[in-house]
Amino acid sequence: MPAALVGIVIGYLLMRQAWVDDQVIKVSIGILVLVLVALNALRERFLAFLPIGEEHAGRQNLVIAIAFGVIAGITTMLANAAGPIMLIYLLAMRLPKDAFIGTSAWYFMVLNWCKVPFMVQLGLINPDSLAFNIKLSPAILVGGLLGIYCSGKLSNRGFNRLIQILTILAALKLLF
Repeated sequence: MPAALVGIVIGYLLMRQAWVDDQVIKVSIGILVLVLVALNALRERFLAFLPIGEEHAGRQNLVIAIAFGVIAGITTMLANAAGPIMLIYLLAMRLPKDAFIGTSAWYFMVLNWCKVPFMVQLGLINPDSLAFNIKLSPAILVGGLLGIYCSGKLSNRGFNRLIQILTILAALKLLF
C-alpha cells in the first residue's frame, strides 16, 4: 500500500500535465497487463526450475511488491485500471480464494479512498459524478451479491482461471 500511495501521487502529477493522452495510457496499460499475465504464466510453469535461495527470495518479493504497488497507484490514477495489475500480483502470491477476495477488497477500498482528495482536486469527483454513482448503486449491490454466490461455487483452481480470463479481457478492453 505505501508503494501504491507513491504511485497515486505520481499519477496525480502526470494528470496535472496536459500532455497525458488517454488512448496512449490505455493501450500502454493493456500491453503491460498482457505482458504481466504472460510472465506470470511462465513463472508458474518454470517455478520448480528456478534456484532461488530464501535469502534472495525475500528481497526479490519486496522489490516486486513495491514495483506492483507503484504501477497500481499510477494506473489507478491515470485510467482507474489498477485491478488487472493487482490481480496478477495476487495470483502470483497463490492466495486461497477467500484470502484473495478479502485482500483485494480491502486493498481497493483503501486505495480508492486515498485517491479521493486528488480526484476532487482534478474535478473528477463532482456533484454530477456523485449523482451518477448513486444511480449505479443498485447494480453494484446486485453485482456484489452475484459475486458472493459465484465465488462460493468455484474451486480455487476455477477461481484462479476465471481471474486470469477476466484480467486478459480487461487488458483487451484497454487495448481496443
